[in-house]
Amino acid sequence: MYLEEVKEMSVKLYLKDSYLRDFKAKVLEKGVRDGLNYVVLDQTAFYPEGGGQPWDLGWISGKEVVKVMEEDGIIYHYLTEPVEGEVVEGVIDWQRRFDHMQQHLGQHILSGAFEKILDGETVAFHLGKEKVTIDINLDNISDEGLMLVEEEANKIVYRNLSVKNYFVTEEDVKKLPLRKPPKVEENIRIVEVDGFDYSGCGGTHPQNTGEVGIIKIVRKERVKGNTRIEFLCGQRALKDYHLKNQILLHSSSLLSRPYWEVAEGIEKLFQEITLLTKENKGLNEQLLIYKGEEMYRKGEKLGGITVVESFTEGGNIKELSLLSSIITEKEKVVTLFVNKGEKTGIIFAGSKDLDLDMNNLLQEILSIVGGSGGGNKYKAQGGTTNTNNLDQILPRAKELLEKQLLQG
Repeated sequence: MYLEEVKEMSVKLYLKDSYLRDFKAKVLEKGVRDGLNYVVLDQTAFYPEGGGQPWDLGWISGKEVVKVMEEDGIIYHYLTEPVEGEVVEGVIDWQRRFDHMQQHLGQHILSGAFEKILDGETVAFHLGKEKVTIDINLDNISDEGLMLVEEEANKIVYRNLSVKNYFVTEEDVKKLPLRKPPKVEENIRIVEVDGFDYSGCGGTHPQNTGEVGIIKIVRKERVKGNTRIEFLCGQRALKDYHLKNQILLHSSSLLSRPYWEVAEGIEKLFQEITLLTKENKGLNEQLLIYKGEEMYRKGEKLGGITVVESFTEGGNIKELSLLSSIITEKEKVVTLFVNKGEKTGIIFAGSKDLDLDMNNLLQEILSIVGGSGGGNKYKAQGGTTNTNNLDQILPRAKELLEKQLLQG
């Protein structure tokens, strides 16, 4: 069958009745495209992706519909398995469809409220599985402004205004106070929220604003000179409220404060943590100084210098690095530290009164055990994931160090 004939015969049932959950249709074409089975029907209630709204899911003759796309006026239903027969029955995933209807109408209402309250134009719309966003052509929107817009939008929901959709001619479009002009020049479909909002739109929507339930703005962020508004409607908003309420009550219990004092309690905790972290850092540094003194006293004398060596497992590499710096503040001392872990760390350091090259020493060791790293003549650090020959690092490093001392 020619595509021109398919285009002419396919009827978009979802434009007439967004509540239609099942239907029968004749198969006009079927086959495989892009590795998926597909079918084209003479009529369909499946909404194809478009206008910021995702496609419907569901079943055709018991076969799962995984994607619905419109190309050149042809609606392709992609399925997990091929469909048999010339007449099929389609069933829409209603929970998904109604969710999209709530979010999409909520977007119309919210966009209308932004225009009315802040003179902000919606320049982008995205309806995702979890997030719904619109981009408003204002680079800065205050929290107070958002609250006024949200209140206005929910007033429209509570008034339970009727939602109409109808087709008009290009000439009729000029007579309507459209917030969003149509993107097509024929088969122009208008979605009207009873005197409040007029938009050119081919999506699915409830018949009354009350079915949106509630519109809740949850986040804002600046994006390329616009403000992106994330919001939720209906069941999504209810789930979000339930989750956040549970988190708030749990936090209230942990802090032993009423929920309205949770933010104050968290702020106080952060202040206490910051103070304790600072105190702990000071105590830890003092402990490392004592530890460094003890390790220095037990260090091995080699060619007129003190060598402090350490092989640890699962230690804190940052603390070891600080410890090596503390020890090498003394005169004529070298630290050779190895910390075995998922990635074994190697730290070689020497006091600045010595004419030794710690980076050269590290590179020679890394050539034996593998790995990478670098530094300067006074301190070098590297690591390896190789677990072979780790016990040879310190003995070999001392041999090479002694060789440097003899050459010097």
